[in-house]
Amino acid sequence: MPDHEVSFGFHDFWQTAYEAFPRFWEVYPRLLEAINSLVWRNYGETNPLQHIIINLGIVGATSLSEITTLAGNGLGLGAMKIARSMLESAINAEFLRKFPEHLKDYFDWWIVERYKLMKYVRTDSGTTVSFTYDPFGRRTSQGRVLGRGLFFLYASAKTTITPVLPFSVP
Repeated sequence: MPDHEVSFGFHDFWQTAYEAFPRFWEVYPRLLEAINSLVWRNYGETNPLQHIIINLGIVGATSLSEITTLAGNGLGLGAMKIARSMLESAINAEFLRKFPEHLKDYFDWWIVERYKLMKYVRTDSGTTVSFTYDPFGRRTSQGRVLGRGLFFLYASAKTTITPVLPFSVP
């Protein structure tokens, strides 16, 4: 047990944060109560669209708590980074609510991330890998399709690829 009080954050800044936005701190407890009523509710059976929207809402609610903790302690830059993610979650949830036909595209975002990884591997890692993107997902003699239209072909390797990549190509 330490011989001094252990605390986290910057107590000296709390009053400054409160005085800058008194109305927010007045409303914040009710906002947390409303968020908790949504997060802790038993939704029973949900379809994939509802499940994603609920999860994006939970991510947004968690982000709000993190933002208030950081901003209330004078760490506004950290709060701003999280605020962007919170905004993106809200935009994604609303977009999917309005346009549920794009749910498959949302689930297939990993294709874009894998493309960016393979582009990095090809240009920066010293490994020679060729790939092509076909939005229609056609198989070609050059390689195998993964998901909707991402083909990989190992041309030659200066280094071993297997331990570097978080996926395998059969």
